[in-house]
Amino acid sequence: ILALSIFACNDEDNLKPIISNLEVGHNDSIFAGEAIHLEFEVEDDGLLDYYQVMIHPEADHKSATTGTHWEYDTIFTEISGLKNYTVHHHKIMVPADAEHGDYHFHIAVVDKSGNVAEAEKDLVLTESTGEHDDE
Repeated sequence: ILALSIFACNDEDNLKPIISNLEVGHNDSIFAGEAIHLEFEVEDDGLLDYYQVMIHPEADHKSATTGTHWEYDTIFTEISGLKNYTVHHHKIMVPADAEHGDYHFHIAVVDKSGNVAEAEKDLVLTESTGEHDDE
């Protein structure tokens, strides 16, 4: 009698990506009429797919100015198919007439297996002073 044993290789990816060194804006401030500095490192045991950036006013948002309500929600795919990557860009533009006040930043990084890592920051949107350095 010949017994065959078949061993299946477990390639299932159950681990979430890892987000580190997250920088948003300049000291957690973003400025009307300017692009937002976004930088972070991401790695995964499998392959990365995309990341989604969401910015919205805080639930108890109180504004000292009158301005246009502003929210942001976009998916970026430059990490697709990679195991690790350092994201650094200034692609998110804050409208010049955006309402000033407290905002919430949320990022979700998704790998090819559908695992999701998330990070959040509280931001303040103000008028630009022109004194911050554009990294």
